[in-house]
Amino acid sequence: MQLVTAGLPGLAPKPLRGVACMYTNTPDGHFVLGRPPGLERIVMLGPMSGHGFKFASAVGRIGADLAVDGSTELPIDSFSPARFTA
Repeated sequence: MQLVTAGLPGLAPKPLRGVACMYTNTPDGHFVLGRPPGLERIVMLGPMSGHGFKFASAVGRIGADLAVDGSTELPIDSFSPARFTA
């Protein structure tokens, strides 16, 4: 709080309300990138949560490659949606 008042004089740094940030994550904590088994017309890109924005350009390229070309040169095997099937 002292840092806030030092940098922003005149500000009363008392929070009005607090809200928990909820987001979805996979069981292994990694992205899902690729086509789900049996649904070859679908391209899955997610969940990105809060840290996903850093990877937006790469994930966008992967999505475009998969949608347009049907494959990508980028190494995405470890992110396959198939890893969650029994």
